[in-house]
Amino acid sequence: MKKEKNWEWVLTIVIMLVVFAVVTPLIVKIVFNSQVDAAEASADAVVREAKTVYTEKNLNSVISLPFEVKYENDGKNYIVYSNGEELKNIKIKLKGKEPKSGSVIINKDGSISIIDLKLGLIVCNKEAKDSTLTCDWAK
Repeated sequence: MKKEKNWEWVLTIVIMLVVFAVVTPLIVKIVFNSQVDAAEASADAVVREAKTVYTEKNLNSVISLPFEVKYENDGKNYIVYSNGEELKNIKIKLKGKEPKSGSVIINKDGSISIIDLKLGLIVCNKEAKDSTLTCDWAK
């Protein structure tokens, strides 16, 4: 009788381990995809805000391209540049997750570049000539 119960326990544990081995990668993939989706939405918001700030400042005075918003110090600071010169007293108002580091650049031709924009555990990049935003785990 004892041998039968031990065998049942071993079989139960083996089944649970197999289920765990199959389900764990699926859960990790779902979590990763949701984090990437959130990072892409936040990157889009950061780009929209950079465009808004550029447009608002350009209404009051002439601002040259390239226009860059550079995030530093775990997102506590940002610096805004117009044609390589730092602009003072610029307020960036973001909804959602703020970048910990990285840059958003409006290039001279109006295209957008995103360079190592770190949003949580995800880093996003976009080249000026490419319309594809790529996001992956931060290294």
